[in-house]
Amino acid sequence: MNKRLIRADAIELAKAKYELNDQPILLYVGQMNWKKNIGRILEACALLHQDGVKFQLLLAGQGPHSSEIKTRIKELGLQDNAKALGHITDVDLLDGLYASAALFVFPSIYDNAPMVVREAANAGTPSIVVRGSNAAEVITDQVNGLLCQDDSQDLFRIIKKVLNDHVLLQNLGKRAQETIPVAWDDVIDEVINRYQNLVDRYKNDHQ
Repeated sequence: MNKRLIRADAIELAKAKYELNDQPILLYVGQMNWKKNIGRILEACALLHQDGVKFQLLLAGQGPHSSEIKTRIKELGLQDNAKALGHITDVDLLDGLYASAALFVFPSIYDNAPMVVREAANAGTPSIVVRGSNAAEVITDQVNGLLCQDDSQDLFRIIKKVLNDHVLLQNLGKRAQETIPVAWDDVIDEVINRYQNLVDRYKNDHQ
């Protein structure tokens, strides 16, 4: 099973760069696009905030709805709990975020075998994904990750539960690292897709 080594100081790099505190980190890495179901994350986090749950939400990525998502964060009163970090090209910083997170939150339904879930597992961080989604194909619920319904209330309920169960989180992360491979074919496909997205974006910007 292929694993990619992470720098020993990656967590400290990320904490220093993004001024992270000691509250549990919920991490999303991907395009800032409502189609990725980011609305579910924000709604669930608003419920966590209302319930007094301590957390910090980090959104890493760029996309067509970046500004709208930042506005929505403020509308939900999450400006002190959530940070939109933009696109991160530094692999060590990204590794540090994955390794720092308590939970990787990826409710996107249509992504084809998303590499980000595998990257989180490589860092020992479990993912919560939507039941029946492509991302769920590598997840066994309560064994190496978590499955939720495509519903912000269910996402809130499960996140709240696991944030109060550190032993479960640690066990899920360990099993994710052991059972979810980072296959080189997937890495190559992901790199090709990312370059294609950059090419398409360049073409659109220069039409």
